[in-house]
Amino acid sequence: DVYKRQLKKHDDGKIWLHTGDIATMDEDGFFYFKLRLKRMIKSSGFNVYPAQVEDVLYKHPDVLEACVIGVSDEKQGQIVKAFVVLKDSNKESQALAKDLINFCHDNLLKWSCPREIEFSKELPKTLVGKINFKQLEEQEKAKLKSAGKYYGK
Repeated sequence: DVYKRQLKKHDDGKIWLHTGDIATMDEDGFFYFKLRLKRMIKSSGFNVYPAQVEDVLYKHPDVLEACVIGVSDEKQGQIVKAFVVLKDSNKESQALAKDLINFCHDNLLKWSCPREIEFSKELPKTLVGKINFKQLEEQEKAKLKSAGKYYGK
């Protein structure tokens, strides 16, 4: 049943499995994964892809792990927030958070840059060991709701 809902017949008569991923297909029919479509943040009308922001954060010499999510915002719809695990947790500081944001500004378009960095000792993982961004989204949503600052659905 789950697969049947994701199978869609296109105008050309071919049936495709809609996975929520963006990929390209070469002339031999091989697919190349690009990014996850569903992991998109809408900030001030611009599309922000968390994977692109995470890729930049991973290039910073102090970053061990990073996860980027969209956080409800009254004016922008969502703002970009990054959860970061440092290689050396003793380096956690407002100055380093600002440095990470500036690093993103040097490597990304303005609207893609995190407005907030939250340091963490570890990030939640799924059963297969991937960073559980959905859990971070739910935690952030609950935190904002309890503070009366959640503007989403």
